Amino acid sequence: MRKAIFSTVILLTAALSLTNCAKEPVTPESNENPIVNENPIVNEGTPFEIIAKPVDTKTTLDGLAVKWAGGDAMNIYHAVAGEDTYVSDGEFSIAAEDVDAGRFTGTLAEDPVSGTYDWYAFYPYVSAKDSPASTTNGWTAIGSKASSTQTQAGYDSKAHLAGSNYPLYGKVAGVAYNAVPNFSINHLAAYIEINVTNNSGTSLTINSLDFTSPQDIVGTYYINFADPSNITYKSSGAAYVSKTASLEVTGGTALADGESAKFYIGIRPMDIEASVGSTKDLKIAVNSYEKTLTLKSNVSFTAGKIKKINFNYDYDPSKYVDATFDFTNSTEFSSASISAPSSGNGVDLIGTTITKSDIGLSFAKGTASTDVRWWNASGTLELRTYVGNKLSFTAPAGFNIVKIELSSSHTYTANTGTFSSGTWTGEASEVTLTRGGSGTHKVSSITVNCEKAAVVPAIVSTSIDEAVQGGSGLTKDITLTNYDSAPYLTATPDGAIVTAASVGSITTTGATVTYTLAPNYAASTKEGTITIDDGAGHSGTITVNQPAAVFSVSRTSLTLGAASGSSATITVKSDYDWTVVDDAISGFTVSPASFTYSGTQAQTVTITATAANATASPVDLGIFTFKRAGDNAETDDITISQASAKLAAPTITLTPDAANKKFTVSWTSVTNASKYEYYVLDGSYDYKVAVTQTADASTTSFEVTDINLGEEYTVAVKAIGDNNPWIDSDEADDTITVTATSKSEEITGTFTFSDSKLSLTTASGITIVQAKVSGSTDVNSSYKTATTLRVYVGHSLTFSGKTITKIEFTHTSSYKGSDGISANTGTYSQGATLSTWEGEASNIVITNSGGETTRQLRPTKIVVYYK
Repeated sequence: MRKAIFSTVILLTAALSLTNCAKEPVTPESNENPIVNENPIVNEGTPFEIIAKPVDTKTTLDGLAVKWAGGDAMNIYHAVAGEDTYVSDGEFSIAAEDVDAGRFTGTLAEDPVSGTYDWYAFYPYVSAKDSPASTTNGWTAIGSKASSTQTQAGYDSKAHLAGSNYPLYGKVAGVAYNAVPNFSINHLAAYIEINVTNNSGTSLTINSLDFTSPQDIVGTYYINFADPSNITYKSSGAAYVSKTASLEVTGGTALADGESAKFYIGIRPMDIEASVGSTKDLKIAVNSYEKTLTLKSNVSFTAGKIKKINFNYDYDPSKYVDATFDFTNSTEFSSASISAPSSGNGVDLIGTTITKSDIGLSFAKGTASTDVRWWNASGTLELRTYVGNKLSFTAPAGFNIVKIELSSSHTYTANTGTFSSGTWTGEASEVTLTRGGSGTHKVSSITVNCEKAAVVPAIVSTSIDEAVQGGSGLTKDITLTNYDSAPYLTATPDGAIVTAASVGSITTTGATVTYTLAPNYAASTKEGTITIDDGAGHSGTITVNQPAAVFSVSRTSLTLGAASGSSATITVKSDYDWTVVDDAISGFTVSPASFTYSGTQAQTVTITATAANATASPVDLGIFTFKRAGDNAETDDITISQASAKLAAPTITLTPDAANKKFTVSWTSVTNASKYEYYVLDGSYDYKVAVTQTADASTTSFEVTDINLGEEYTVAVKAIGDNNPWIDSDEADDTITVTATSKSEEITGTFTFSDSKLSLTTASGITIVQAKVSGSTDVNSSYKTATTLRVYVGHSLTFSGKTITKIEFTHTSSYKGSDGISANTGTYSQGATLSTWEGEASNIVITNSGGETTRQLRPTKIVVYYK
C-alpha cells in the first residue's frame, strides 16, 4: 500500500457555506422564514409539535428538492428563557406526509405554563442524551465512528453528507409558552472538499481518500450545543475517535490525465495553528498515495462550512517500491530455506536475510541474550524480538526507504530518521531498528515503502591548483549532470583572490568558466572560490587553491677564495621576476643580475671575486639583496667575504709497519701549495730526518727507517706558498712511538702426565705446567686438556716461554677457584665467569692456595696474550 510522504504545500481555500441548491446540503446564516402555528394546542401530557422549516440540511434527497425523510427523529429540550435547567422532552419524529412542512411531533415531558421558553433540537435522536449541555452521556458520531469510513457514490457528489453521522442542532429563544417553536437547523459537522487532479500520465479511478489531522476529527462525541456561540465536542474515549477520516468512493469512473473530480468528507470542527514542524501538518492520501500539507497560516474547519483543498495526483508507479513481510505466512522464509516452526516452537533468524521486491530484511542478535525468532504460538506464526535485537532494511538500488510500519507498536531506536508508535519515517537506503524497552515484541507483519532516490540537476563542485602569479583569461571546465537543456549559469568570484569570473559555452553536460586570479605574494596558501548558480536552486563551487609564494636564498653569507676570480654559488627560488640590488657591491660580481620566471623557480647565482686577497686575514667585501618584481619585496642581505691567502696546514698521518722497523709519514694535499717542508726529531730531539724540501707539490709522504722500538719521534710538515698570493701555512706536527705488537693464543691440545705433573708446550712456544705445591690431592691425570684441567687447592699453573702480558681463564661460577688464588708477579683478578691475570713476565706462577672457601679452578677456556 502506498504511504509515501511528500513535503508538499497545498494552500487551503477560504471556507464556503454549503448552499441550498439541488442535491446539496445547506448551512443557514440566521433564523429565517419562521413559520408560526396560529392556533397551537399546548396541553400538559398531550402531543406537541415543532416546526423545522425551511430545512437547512437533509437526510435524503428527493430529486432536486432537499427534504427531511419520513421517520427522521430528533431530541427536543426546553427551559425557561435564559435559564439552564433543561427538560428533556424525548423523541420527536416526522411523518412522511409532514416532510414538506417540516413538522415534527412528540409528547412533552413537562408542559410550559406561562412566560417564554428556550427550545433546543438535536438530530439524530439519541435516547441517552438528556440535555443539550450534556458532556457525559448521549454520544453521537461525527463523520463516522472511529473504525468506519464515509462513503461517496461517484464523483462530485455531496449526497452522502446526510444521516445520523452528520448531526444537526437548532435553538430558538424566547418563545411564548403557548407558541409552536420554529427552528432553524444548523450543522454540527465541518466539511472538506478535496479537488483531485489526475496528473499521473495515465487514467485514474479513485476509490479511497484519507484525511489526517494532528487532532482527532471523526468518531463519537458528547456535544454541548446549549450555547450556539460556544459549542463544544468532547471525545467519548480515545479508542472511539480517530485522527484520520476515511472516504470510500463507489462507482467512480476513470479520470483521464489532466481531469479533476471533487470529494467530500465530514469531520469535527477544529482550529489548527500553523507550524514548521510535522506535528501540525495535515495529510491527504488518494488511493493510499499520501502527501503532507504544511500549513503556512492558521486554519479553521468550521461547522457548516466547506474547506476546499487541491490535491495533485502525480503518482508514478516506477518511482515506488513496496513490500510487506508477512510473518503469519508459513512460506515467508522459504527463500532462506527455513521452514515454519511447529506449534510452541521457534526458529532463530540470526544471519537470515529475506527479500521482497528487492527490499531486504535481515536479522541480528545485537546485545540481546536471545535471538530474533520466527515463532509458532499455538498455530499462529509471528516474529518475536527481544531487547537489543536488530532489524535491518535495505532499499533496492536507486531507491530510499521512506516508511516502515510494524503491525504492533514497541520501543525501537533507529540509526537514522524517526521511529514512533510502530512507524519509522525518514529517507535512507539502509535503516536499522534496535529493540529497546522490555519484554517480547510480537509482530505479525512489517510493511516497507521505498521511493526512487531523487535525481536533481547538479553543478559538480571541483577544485583548481593555480600558480601564485595569478593572471587573466584563465579557464576551467565544469561538469553538469541531469540537465534536460542547457541552463543559464552565472559565475560569482570571491572578489579578493578571484577578482572576476564569467561563464562561456554551456551544454547540458558542461560549461567553461573564464576567470582572473590575483597574484599571491604571501608566504601562506590562499583559497579562492567561484560560485556557479543556475538560478533554480542548484549551485556548485570551484575552489581555487593558490600556494604560498616562494622567495628564498639558499644561504645569506659566503666566503670566496683568496685568488682573483675565485667564485661560489647560491640558489635563489622565486615565483616572480627579480633583480639584484647592487648598491653595496665591491670586490665581486653577481651573475645573473636579474631573473625572469618561466615556470622554474630555482636560479643558480654565481659570485666571483674581482681581486686577490694577499693578506693572512680574511676580508669583508660587501653585501647585496634580491628584489622581487610585483611587490618590491627584498630577501635577507647576502654577506660576501674573501678568505685569507695563508695556506691551510696539512693533516699528518703516522703509520708503523707490521715488522716494527719503520713508520710512514703522510699528509693531506694542500690546495695552492708549491711544495712542502718537513723534519723528524728523535727522542733526544736530534734530527732523525733533517729539514728537506720536496721537489714538487705532488709528494705527500716519506718513510722513516731504522727506528728504536719504544722511542718517541716528532714529525713536522708545512705547506710552502708562492707568495702570489699564497702564504706559507702554519707547521703541523705529530708524534709516534713504535712498540712491539701483542699476540694471543687459545690453549689447545693434550697435556702430558709425567713426574706427577701435567705439561704442554704450544706451537708458539708457550709452556704450561700443572703441579702440586702443597695439600694432599695429587694432580688428576684424567683431566688433561685446557678445557678440563682440575686445579685443586695447593696446585699451581706455571706459564713460560714468552713475554706474557695477560692470561684469561673462562670458568663457571661454581668452579672459579678458591678465594686465595695468587700470582708470583702481576695481578690476578677473579670474576664470576672470567678471571684475568695481567702484567709482563716470562715466568708466571698462579697458585690456588686456598682461603675461606676452598674450590677447584676448572677452566673451560684459557687464552694467553704475549709479545
